[in-house]
Amino acid sequence: LQCMLATDPPQGVKISNQRVAFLSQDDNTIDVDEAERALTAKGFYAELVILYRTRGRHRDALELLRRLAMSTETSDNLEDEDAFVVKPHQSTIDNVKGTTGSIEYLLSLGHSDASHQDLVMEFSKWIATRDPQGALRLFEEMTPSPIDDDTVLAHLKTHAPSLQIPFVEVLIQRDQGANSPELNVLEDKLAILLLDEVLKSITDGQGDNSDSQGRPSDGQPLRKRLQELLLSAEFIRPEWMLSQLPDGALVEERALILRRMGRHKEALSIYINDLDDVQMALEYCNDVHLKNNHHQAQELNDNSATQKGDEDDNGDVFIKLMEVLVEKHLGREEDVDIEEEGTDDETETKQARTRRINPEALDLVLEVMAECSDKLDMCRVLELLPGDVPVDKVINLLHGSFAHTLEERKRNGILKSLTRQEALQVRTELIGFQKQSVVVHPESVCTMCCKRIQNSVFVLNHDGKLVHFVCFRRMNQRNSRKKSA
Repeated sequence: LQCMLATDPPQGVKISNQRVAFLSQDDNTIDVDEAERALTAKGFYAELVILYRTRGRHRDALELLRRLAMSTETSDNLEDEDAFVVKPHQSTIDNVKGTTGSIEYLLSLGHSDASHQDLVMEFSKWIATRDPQGALRLFEEMTPSPIDDDTVLAHLKTHAPSLQIPFVEVLIQRDQGANSPELNVLEDKLAILLLDEVLKSITDGQGDNSDSQGRPSDGQPLRKRLQELLLSAEFIRPEWMLSQLPDGALVEERALILRRMGRHKEALSIYINDLDDVQMALEYCNDVHLKNNHHQAQELNDNSATQKGDEDDNGDVFIKLMEVLVEKHLGREEDVDIEEEGTDDETETKQARTRRINPEALDLVLEVMAECSDKLDMCRVLELLPGDVPVDKVINLLHGSFAHTLEERKRNGILKSLTRQEALQVRTELIGFQKQSVVVHPESVCTMCCKRIQNSVFVLNHDGKLVHFVCFRRMNQRNSRKKSA
């Protein structure tokens, strides 16, 4: 080793393959303490790490990598990026002066043996504190690993809380293809973590960057991710999630959870009354309607049972929207003064409850009805409207509904005619096949054995010639044996 160090190129040129191969041998008898002093004096730290690893001194190797990665002057400042000798993940000649060397070493330990779990957890702390993305890469590339996922989550919660959500997303992505039974637990954990972070941002005053209607803005990616998860995840428990939402906050998330529970009228009431956004309510209804049609078609093809959620009684989702709109804009009653004549030609004023229809509100409701008239049962819609709504206000809505009904009726008539024509064509082909016949007379012979057919069972061959059934079966058996040979 001394000769190699004296004859090898100076420090910083390259790592000598001969030196690395020599130090990697398990059967060499190098004195570790003497080699440590010699390699340190020359600055060959990568070779020293290899020597420690060969001799099983993993703690010494990891401690050396940590010391090399951090600057002595600023190593006490955990948040200072200048604490690194080089920036995290930056490649160097020997890759021991950044976090890369420690991450690669810990990955090799985590994949090799579960007995090194304590070392992985201990030396990942400083990486998680000072280089969170490097720590995420460490645990992401280690999955699946001998270390339990809950142990890793508890470790990240203590030393790098911001990595919990990305790590759970990695686990979900891993288990989705394998249909793991733990997927429902992971989705629950992810929803809880996202909800905690969103509530924390609201408590800290960082949730004020939503728009005037309470929807998340571009500065709230966690809230957007929570909404996507509530809408798409299959195994979240909506009842429990609903109980965790604070009153008066996260109303859009509440609407998504109510949708999963099939409580569409309550969800639509949030969009109309709390968010005051008719367009979002219409998008909600269209989405539910399309998914319902898709699942109904899938049920017809697969003969599968109707799924829960959007498919439970959601054919009337547009009617529910009309109910909410009518209750908000046309269902209010007000106290008005009514004058009545008395016995002595005097007038008497009384108060009564009556409904006053705001023309602007009525126009809004009728406009929404007209926009989705092709998906509404107009008889039920007319029952929802107050009886004192002027007929001239409803006439345009009826015209649109009648036009759609007539168009649908014409389309169904064309389909009916085409179907009937196709049925007649199939029937004609069937009659043609049923009319086929063959005449067997006493002189008719089998084309294979040249014997008379007489009263034997026969087969009409594909070329229209008669063959004994026994001969036909024997020929098929012979052909099958040739194919198998």
